[in-house]
This record gives sequence, C-alpha cells and structure tokens, in this order.
Amino acid sequence: MLLQTLLPLAPLGALAYSSLQTQTNPLSKRDDEFNWTSIHPTPDLQYHDCYTTFKCARLQVPLDWSLDAPTNLTTNTSFAIAIVTLPATVPATDPSFGGTIVTNPGGPGGSGTDFGLSSSTRLQQILEGEKHYEILSFDPRGVYRTTPTLDCYEGDVATRLVEILQTRGVGRIGEEPDGVRDRYLMAQAASRLCEEVTANVLPHISTASVARDMVEIVDRVEELRRTETNRTATEVPRLNLLGISYGSALGMTFSAMFPERVGKVMIDGILDIDDYTSGEWRKNLDDAEAVLDDFYQNCFDANCTLRNPSDSNWTAIRDRVSAFLTEFERNPVPAFRNKQPTVLTSDDMRDQMLLALYGPNVTSEGLAQTLSDTIEGNYTTLATAVLISDDELLASPYLWSRDVRTAVGFADAVPEAGNKTLEQRQADVQFLTEQAPTLAGTLWPDITIAMSGRTVRPRYSFTGPYTVPVADPHNASTPAAPLLFLSARLDPVTPLRNAQAMAERFPGSSVMIQESAGHSALFSSDSECTNAVLREFFGTGKVPEMNFSCEADCKPFVGCKTANGTFVGEDLQVRREPFLPRMI
Repeated sequence: MLLQTLLPLAPLGALAYSSLQTQTNPLSKRDDEFNWTSIHPTPDLQYHDCYTTFKCARLQVPLDWSLDAPTNLTTNTSFAIAIVTLPATVPATDPSFGGTIVTNPGGPGGSGTDFGLSSSTRLQQILEGEKHYEILSFDPRGVYRTTPTLDCYEGDVATRLVEILQTRGVGRIGEEPDGVRDRYLMAQAASRLCEEVTANVLPHISTASVARDMVEIVDRVEELRRTETNRTATEVPRLNLLGISYGSALGMTFSAMFPERVGKVMIDGILDIDDYTSGEWRKNLDDAEAVLDDFYQNCFDANCTLRNPSDSNWTAIRDRVSAFLTEFERNPVPAFRNKQPTVLTSDDMRDQMLLALYGPNVTSEGLAQTLSDTIEGNYTTLATAVLISDDELLASPYLWSRDVRTAVGFADAVPEAGNKTLEQRQADVQFLTEQAPTLAGTLWPDITIAMSGRTVRPRYSFTGPYTVPVADPHNASTPAAPLLFLSARLDPVTPLRNAQAMAERFPGSSVMIQESAGHSALFSSDSECTNAVLREFFGTGKVPEMNFSCEADCKPFVGCKTANGTFVGEDLQVRREPFLPRMI
C-alpha cells in the first residue's frame, strides 16, 4: 500500500511513523498509468477505464454531513472520493452476481485505492464460488487520491523531511530521560501547524463522516446498476464490507450508525472501540510479546540465520536478542546513509521488530537476518531501514498518512485526548513499555503522543452506542446479517481478546479464529478453511459458531501447503506481497 519495506520483506502499516520509509513503493508508478485529474468529480458514479482491468471514479460528497446536502456541490463544499473497482467476472444481470464488496485497508490514513489495485484480484479469487463479486476500494476523505487531501505541509516535501529528521533527533522514548518530553513538545508544535494549515479540511475528518460517505457510495453504486440493467429499485441498498484493522472501527461505526444499511460486514484485526475512542490505545499490544516468542520458536525449528549451534531451545535465541537490545540501549551506534548522519538505537531495532511481526510468513527470514547482522556488529541493514533519502521521500506515493492518522484518531476520541499533560503522556509510555517490554519502542507511543495539543473537533461525529439490533433479513430496519469478527490467534497489534469483547456488543455476531500469527487473519496467512467461511458468509450471511477455528496453510520459514498437505518452501514474497497488512 502506501509505504514499503523497513526490514527486508517487512511490511509497514498505515499507522507507522512515516520517517521510517525506506524503499520506493512500486505502486507510486501507477499514477503514470492513469491520470486521476482527467476525471471530473460528479455526484453520481461515473466510471472510467483505468489500470487495464479496473474502473475508476471520483464521487462528489458534501464536505460537511452535519448540514443538509447542498444541491450544487463545488470544490469548496465537497470531497471528491477516489474509487477503484474491479468488476465482477460476470455481468450484473447474471443470477450468480453477488453485488459489490467495499474494502477498507486500515489506518486511519490507509490508501484504499492502492489497496484495491494490489489486492482486489486476490480477494475476488478468494470469494469466488457460487457468487461473483465486484470489489470496490476507495481513499477516505483526506487520503491520497481523494481531494482535498489532508496535508500539514501543503506538498512541501523538503519541509516535511526536515520535520522527520528533527523528530528523530529529539530523543528515543525508551532510552533518554527527556525522550517523552521532547516528543510531546514537538507534537504540540506539529498540532498547531496542522490545525492552522488544514483549517478548511480538518473539521470534516472523522470516521463518522467516512461511514456516511459509504452510504453515499452504496447508493450511487445501486443507482448506476439500476440504470445499466434497466431495472427498478425493490429495496434500500445495503453495505457489504471487508474491513481490516482500523477498518474494524469503521465497520462497527457504520453498523451502529446505519443498522438498516448493513448487508454483510466482515471485519478482521479488531480494535477495542472503547479504547480507540478514549484516545488511550492501550489494548493493542497485549499479545505482541507472544507473537515475538512465536517468531523465536519458528526460527529455532527452522534453523534460521539467528540460531546458533549452541542453542538448545528457542528461549536461547530470545535471551540473546534481549541481552543485545539491553546493551544496544546503553550503547547507541553512530551511522550514516545518503549523507545523513544519525545515532542508531535500541528503539530503532524494536520498531523494526514490531513492524516485521505484522506478517511473519513474509518477514521472518528478513527479520532473522537483520537481527543476526546487527548483533554481529553490521548495522548497514538497520541504517537503511531507519534513514530516508530525499529521492525516496519524493518517490513515495503518499507522504501524509500520519497527518490523517492523527486527525482521525483525535476526531474519534474524547476531547481530553488532546490536552493530556506531560506527566500523563509519560504514564502512557510507561504502561505500554510494561505491556510490551521488547516491542513498545517508539512507534506505538507516538500514535497518542501525536494528538498532544489538538483542539479541532469534527463537525459530524458519532459517540455510540456501538451496537445493532438483532439481524433479520426480513426487517428493513435491522442488519441483513450478523457481523463476522475475524482474528488471528496471535496478533501483535489487535489481539484476539478485542474481537471477543467487541462481538458481545453486536447480537448474533460471531468470532472466527485463524491459527496463525500476524496482523489480521486474512493477511497473516493463506487458509482455505478461512476462505470457505468467507465465501459462505458473503453468499448467505451465515456466520460460524462462536470461536470457530481454522488452520493456516502457511508457516514462517517453511512455506505453504500443497494439495497433498505437504509444505513447500515457495517464494512467500511472491505469494503474499499483494496481501501484506496495510493497517495499524
């Protein structure tokens, strides 16, 4: 999606700190293939052929949903939502046509258009069965190809790079006494800048507004389909959603706001909605250390690069890495790349480890190699991961995901999330450090510290309750089907317990567990069992029994199952690259 690798083969989620980008994202070249500005935004859905097999549109929606929708939208009173759709393999008139499934890749701030271009074909293949679906992805308001974008630096890449480097220089949270203080003060300055520069857009950025945008998308899709098939409306159109990570917050918000518009909503990698809207973000890293232990166990079993001949079990690898990180904390290392001098720290390595654990099937070998190199005194790979060049920054297709992340996170949170004191921020960091001693690092504390000094509240918002009536396909005022919550057994940033707690809010819903490690089930491993459940759910609305479990078909360091059940060490990067996690 919007950001590329940190470690070799390591995915980066939309919430990751943008100063850690390293390599040119190949998706950035896609805008050479299609000119989005050639599409005139319209309040009805007008598709244009794009990217060979896709259709693109720019849908006009009101800037402010708290007002009555104006009859004549202008560039000053609207967003132009960028939409990418992969058509179904059958026409809409075919009895097997299953309708449209809308996707959200997470964030907040994740680019749905990039996600759609990279993942729609694979998603369509997974869901193909008796029904055939078109896959629609969009950039939420403020994001990437949707205009206006939320950009605190107004396209000034050089100034953004200066801010990135300044933030790196103010101190590592876990390693310097003043690290939290300096980042807290830097965040307050950045908040003042962003609120001044984006004053025309910022009050209209919230998950509630995106949920309302999705109602408009669903309506306009149905309107176009009726026109193309020459049929009349028989019922109010409903949303079919596949939401990942932050997309789970979007799915729960939409369902609670518009239960009568809920079709089939499947969400994966589940946030705790109370924790999210409190602005605390304290219920994400509960299982992070367990995912790391799983990495060590798989590394030992596969005799990976990090394993020494003298290691009698996986805990020996863990102990060696822990001892190294402690020593690294006491003795940071000077380094440079692309004429950028820096000091590499233990937190740099911890951040890389957390991000790599988003997708262990793809990243484990790279993480093992980087840890091995760094422990042996070769810091080149780590320096490459944490330092970014001007050219790399310019080549990135979407620089300001962090701006949107902070804006949406604060808009959805209680106002107090913006005026916490330094002492409260230090207590937050201490809590996260105790919760995930190895992996808290800098990335996760920065998510909430970045809200410091925020004051602008959204014009259109939703504060709950987060629940829905019992699903009844024959009742137009209730969801057509229960919600389906999906989770990996071990998720480093959205633990299974979140899914189980949130399912209790939504009557009739179910939790399905995939026996894999990584961020979200769908993207942490292939699983034909999981795929079959999803096909049935989107086809019929039936959810499995609570805590139904599916085995994963791939293992880190090993590969994926063949038809006869044996594992083959195929190129997992090729198999999994379109499905790397693009969320928190």
